[in-house]
Amino acid sequence: MEQGRVAFHNPSIEDYVRFHLDAGRTRFPELIGAVIHGEQLHRLVAAARLVDGAGILAGLRENEPALIAAVREMEEDLEAGPAYGDESLSTHLEWALETAELLGSPALASYVTRGTRLPFIHFVPLSHLVSLANALDASPLVPQEHAEQFREGVADVIHTELLESAEAGDWYRCIELNHQLHAIPSAVVREPATQVLVRCALDELRRRAAEREPLDAYPDSMEELLDFLWEQGAEDELPEEFALVQERAERVAAARAAERDKRLRQDQEHWNSAGRSDTARDRALVTELMRRLDDER
Repeated sequence: MEQGRVAFHNPSIEDYVRFHLDAGRTRFPELIGAVIHGEQLHRLVAAARLVDGAGILAGLRENEPALIAAVREMEEDLEAGPAYGDESLSTHLEWALETAELLGSPALASYVTRGTRLPFIHFVPLSHLVSLANALDASPLVPQEHAEQFREGVADVIHTELLESAEAGDWYRCIELNHQLHAIPSAVVREPATQVLVRCALDELRRRAAEREPLDAYPDSMEELLDFLWEQGAEDELPEEFALVQERAERVAAARAAERDKRLRQDQEHWNSAGRSDTARDRALVTELMRRLDDER
């Protein structure tokens, strides 16, 4: 038990409990009603997905209203500002949609549809919204018109934030948003962002070139900047700055590679030394055992 939560210490106990659930040896209405954490409901649904979870799946289907009520209550556990790896309203709705497809439940899918009506409050990581939009697109339980409206709404949010980030000169936020915009196909023609991105990238290139030395120890960010300008054919806009930043990126990359090779050699020497020590110790042990045998004779 940790922080008020109970977990299975032995996996075989979890299998035993799942066996009894699958065999119908529980009252599903009471079980679902006793759920107090979203994780518990997640695990119950996950068990229904297993090969030996047909009985659990049947129990959830037979008690669909109770399950939907529990899914709604899970929203209360969500925080308004989750980190990228945390659950958000978007990830919750995406899971609920996956559960609706598992159960073949139009009612649960309707809950998701209502939760994704526009306008929606944008307070979650955009990557979560993009994933949810793509899930709505692919679901046979969601009306295509609704899925398209949600997708275009998410694309509008990303596009607007991209332009605002470009105006603020935040190149790395711009390129992240550009990746997300390409991850959600949109049918609506919007103001072209390429020129804005190029201008922002050139400003970042000037800033990088003006540094005496790279501020970060990793060349990845510099390489991404250079690759973007190269792909857009804009490397000749600032040739001296481009060459300088490229040389720095290569130098930092080479230093990283040398440090990595050094650590690998040290690790190899350590393991080789440990191996020799083990061999010597084993030989000494065998010698001692043989001596004892001789003494006993």
